[in-house]
Amino acid sequence: MASYLYYLLPAVGGYALTSLYFLKNPHILHKKKQTAFYCTHISHRGGCGEKIENTMEAFTHAAEVGTEMLELDCHLTKDGHVVVSHDENLLGRLGVCFYHTGSDRNFALLEDVFRKFPHIAVNIEVKENNSMLVEKAREQSSYSICTTKSEPQNGP
Repeated sequence: MASYLYYLLPAVGGYALTSLYFLKNPHILHKKKQTAFYCTHISHRGGCGEKIENTMEAFTHAAEVGTEMLELDCHLTKDGHVVVSHDENLLGRLGVCFYHTGSDRNFALLEDVFRKFPHIAVNIEVKENNSMLVEKAREQSSYSICTTKSEPQNGP
């Protein structure tokens, strides 16, 4: 029994010391990932709460205050236009009769956002499984668009 301990204790001790060393120095095994760009200021829906969300006025205000990325949601209208809107219909807007900021109350077209802000990164969330919407968004952008599929989450 004691002869096993002569081999087991040094192996476990060496493993523990090696693990502790790499825990304190993870950069030896894992190099830091290089990102395409570093972003510290993202404007969700163009900075909702500051201006009326998803309007060109909101996106312009976000650009003026130095945003590095616009985050927005898109939907395809029946006539084939890609509009920037969080909801697929206007039911969420019913009952709202006063906004204290902003005069622009029109939905922005994705094409207009790309045209007006070519230097700002845009994160587009497509909430519905619609390949035509993704293709229209790709056609309107002069940059490459990466698409990912996310499963809808259960709950509120």
